[in-house]
Parts: sequence; C-alpha cells; structure tokens
Amino acid sequence: MFLVFAALATVTVSDQQLVQAAPLEPTETLATSPKSAGQGVAVLGSGAAREEAFTLARAVYGSSLRPRKLDELRARILAGDPAPPSATKDIRELAELRAGVTGEDAASRRLLASIAQQLGVQALLVVSRTPAPVEQKETKESETKDEGAPVDGGAASVAPSVPSVEADAGVTPPVAQASAAGPRALVSARLFLADTGEFDAARYEPNESGWRGTVTSLTGRFPPPPAPVVAQLQGTPPKLPSEGKESRPFYMSPWLWGAVGAAALVGGFFFFAAQDTSNDPIHLQMRVPR
Repeated sequence: MFLVFAALATVTVSDQQLVQAAPLEPTETLATSPKSAGQGVAVLGSGAAREEAFTLARAVYGSSLRPRKLDELRARILAGDPAPPSATKDIRELAELRAGVTGEDAASRRLLASIAQQLGVQALLVVSRTPAPVEQKETKESETKDEGAPVDGGAASVAPSVPSVEADAGVTPPVAQASAAGPRALVSARLFLADTGEFDAARYEPNESGWRGTVTSLTGRFPPPPAPVVAQLQGTPPKLPSEGKESRPFYMSPWLWGAVGAAALVGGFFFFAAQDTSNDPIHLQMRVPR
C-alpha cells in the first residue's frame, strides 16, 4: 500500500508540472515612443521686458507651442517674475539664470542653453526692449512779430506777468509730457535654438494683432510631436502545453495506471514468495513488515 501511495504522489506531481504555464514572452514591445527630445517653445523676458514677455507668453502658451513639461510657476519666472520665498532650489536657480541673460553675448547664450536643457524645450523666445533711435528734427525760427503789425502794448505787458494756472498746479502740458517721456522703446523677440546653441537670424516684432503672426510662423516651424505608436505583436503568441487539451480527471492518466500496475506486480511477487506449499517438515514463512 505504501508503494501505491508513493506512485500516486509521483503521478500527481508530474501532472502539475505539465499544467504549469510557461511565461509568455512577447516578440515585440507593445508601445514604442520616439527618442526623448525637446518639445515646445518657452518665452523668456530679458531685462525689464516683463510686461511684453507676459503678452507674448499668453499667445504662445495658448497654441500647440506650449511645452508639456512647463508649469505655471516656471512660466512666470521665465517671463520676469521673481522667485517666491518658499521656492525650491531649482526654482531659485532658474530665476538666477534668467536674470543673468542680458543680451546675445556668449555668456547669455550659455545661460539660455542651460535653461532650455533644464526645461526640455526646443527653443526659447527671448523678449527684449531697446530704446528707439532719437530723430533729430530741424527747428526753424519764425518771426514773432511782423513789421508794421499793431501791437497791444497793454495786453503784451500784462500777459507775461500773469502766472499760468497749470504751472501753479504743477501740471505739465501735454506737449511737455510727450517730450519728457521720450521716444517709445522698441520691443522685439529673438529665437534661441537649443540644438545649435545660437540665435536664429529672424527677429519678431508685434503688429496690430499683437504676437499672432509670430505664433503662426513658429507653429509651422515647430509642429506638435506625434503620438506614441502602438506596435502589433509579430505573429501569434506560443501556446501553452496544456492549451488545446481537454481537462480530464487524474485517474484517466496513463501514468497512474502504470504506477498501479507496477505496485501490483511488486506486491504479488512478495505475496507468492511468502507462501510455503512444500512437504518439508520445516516451514519457513517470510513476513513483510507493515
């Protein structure tokens, strides 16, 4: 009986090993993504061009040019906002790098390359303000009085002595205000390319519609990245050993009946060996321990 149970255990273990599924190894990955590269265009305000940078940033980030990895805080710091007191080390360093960009020199280009790499963008639109050229106008002296024209001596003598109301109130006349304000500064943007580390030759300026023309031009130059491509498995996956076979009870396995037959054969041998049918007066019997 012990041998029979041992054979049954052996058959059960063998059946379990046949049923275990081999790990499925796909022949190809399910999804393939393009090589990681920069994406989008960020806006950076240089010097005191904060307001102009914010205006351009609203137009750029409202289109497909907006970098996917750029958050609100970093976008504001790039445009010219200072870093908040509770900012992290990365945010403070970004604000310091932006403040170091003062033009198109080699040091500024190195800082721009570092910012582009940190943000993972393709390009940076650097907004700057430059003073407009002063136009020198020729002034012509006109005659204040015509010869022979009647002059009201009383009015002329009183007018200089009457103080101006605007002067007493401290108000500057509009003409004086325009001359004191000076010429309006010119606003322009240059495109810094991250892959070359240089500025593009083009210079962008706002028009009557704002920066819409600039955004349209850059959208065609920097199209949105394609979506990840889903690849199909090449061929059909390999079938499992137990796949395609009907499940059957353990007593239908040939391993079981082979083990039972072997146990019965061994048991029969010991049984007949223990029987004594001779006429010998000395009878020897072999007992199998149980």
